[in-house]
Amino acid sequence: MRISVTGAVMERPPCGAHDLPEKVPVSDAEDMPAEDNGSSLYRWHVFDVPPAAAAVGDARRQVVQTLHRWGIDDASDAVDTLRLIVSELVTNAVRHAGAVTGVVSVTMVLGAHELRLGVRDGHSARPNARRVPLLACSGRGIGIVQSMLHEAGGSYGVEPHEDGGKTVWAELPLTSPDHSP
Repeated sequence: MRISVTGAVMERPPCGAHDLPEKVPVSDAEDMPAEDNGSSLYRWHVFDVPPAAAAVGDARRQVVQTLHRWGIDDASDAVDTLRLIVSELVTNAVRHAGAVTGVVSVTMVLGAHELRLGVRDGHSARPNARRVPLLACSGRGIGIVQSMLHEAGGSYGVEPHEDGGKTVWAELPLTSPDHSP
């Protein structure tokens, strides 16, 4: 099952697919433009993918399509960085939480100066960057995500949820004024 929820302008961004405020307009159509009235407004997009390996590419494509709708150029460093980040975070959710997760939720929130991407799963274990043997085939993803975000001036974190799950999020600054909503 795959759902896609697209929102418009709201005073605070949602943290995950299940945290959406009740009074925010919800539409499966194109994102509505944010209006610059001097307050903190956000555009957001939430979608679910199954906890399966094939979902990683689907999540990456949906993130890039949403960025295009928001006017963020495919050639920008932010798009390349977000492609890698969503790939790593969804891969982690599928690999490490797939057995206890019915669905992986991806939340994108575009503010005036930053973009936040969250991946929610049903497992409470926090991902940690770790040292891995030189010839290991996996285990470097979170370290790569943290390094890329640090280089770009972004941040990373984990938000636990009462239901035992968590949202792993990454926030990336958008330096070009052309990226504002």
